Amino acid sequence: MRHHLPSLNALRVFEAAARHMNMSNAADELGISQSAVSQQVRRLEEWMGTDLFRREKSRLHLTQAGSDLGALLKRQLNELSETINVLSQTNVPDKLVLRVEPAFGAKWLRRRLQPLSVHLGGVHMEMRTDHLIPAKFPEEADALIHYGEAPDWANVTVFPLLELHGFPACSPSLVQKHGPLASAEDIASYHLLHGEDRTNWRDWLNAAGVVSASHLGGTLYDDFGLTIEAAVDGEGALIADPVLCERELANGMLVPLSSRKVFCARFFLAIKDTSMQRAVVRKMRDWLLAESDAMNR
Repeated sequence: MRHHLPSLNALRVFEAAARHMNMSNAADELGISQSAVSQQVRRLEEWMGTDLFRREKSRLHLTQAGSDLGALLKRQLNELSETINVLSQTNVPDKLVLRVEPAFGAKWLRRRLQPLSVHLGGVHMEMRTDHLIPAKFPEEADALIHYGEAPDWANVTVFPLLELHGFPACSPSLVQKHGPLASAEDIASYHLLHGEDRTNWRDWLNAAGVVSASHLGGTLYDDFGLTIEAAVDGEGALIADPVLCERELANGMLVPLSSRKVFCARFFLAIKDTSMQRAVVRKMRDWLLAESDAMNR
């Protein structure tokens, strides 16, 4: 049966323009010029015999016909994408690409990748690291895990993952060398180890009432994984948390110096909406959120 349809390319271009409500952003997504987007939309309007956009000054508004067509195309393209993903991967092992903050990847996620892969049916995992939150969501990544405030990325869903609270800790050898600590001032006399900035130590010492907390010395590393290694080697004391220092605290490689805790960081999980259409990505999301929920309790 022959279908009486407009150009499928014009429909694809219109769907992007309707989703972004901006011809320029649609052009960037599709890798074509803005004039090409406008031309395809005009051709579709001519074919249908009705306006799909109402143009007021520099802003676009969907007409009722445009709104109805945009919603229909979004549903149909999502269903088509999901079906193609299933059919194209029937005999090919799935792959997930995660971009993560380095210390989180090394100290928490790496040990969980194999059980996660097994849970997902043997999916191939790729973990790549980013010290800074990228301004644009990485094109090749399905998901990103970092700390701080998530940017307002378009077509990306963000989930709270882990909230870290830490306390002073150091190696047992350092405690043996300096003897028992009676006060926060004693702890402040240690060589202090910092990760990326001195905020965590400053916040903890301020909360403990140490008046000299505004001028902190010690050693600063731009990767908290190195800060942890330095503390294990007896180079000084750090603000340790049960997430990134999970193994070191459990094995006695680091010992707490105080029970007083301070907020350290908040990690988030961000997933592209197109990746979320894949069942394996949704299953990964649920597994990671369950793991983090168990640690947040």
